[in-house]
Amino acid sequence: GFVADSLAYLQGLLSPWELLPAVLQARDRLIAKTVVDALSDHTARLLAAGAASASSSSSAAAAAVGGINGAGIGAGGGGGGSGGGGWRVGEVMRMVANAWCLAAAMR
Repeated sequence: GFVADSLAYLQGLLSPWELLPAVLQARDRLIAKTVVDALSDHTARLLAAGAASASSSSSAAAAAVGGINGAGIGAGGGGGGSGGGGWRVGEVMRMVANAWCLAAAMR
């Protein structure tokens, strides 16, 4: 199949002692790319959810104040943005640190 054909091609290009490190390096790059892509998708979802919850909490706070006016939106936006989004930023930073450690370990 594809793997056998790829290995046969690489064996023609590389000496036997160069083949294993080349295959392992390609594997590590593929794993790192997959992790970074998954991290990027998850981060985008977290940020979108945080923005949606911040806007919904500011609208709810403004409605609770008794109308949508400048003071109500400001009070709701500040409280919802800092309280609701804080743990998400920490989670994103933890994922970035984990991905960085994984990439460093694979070198």
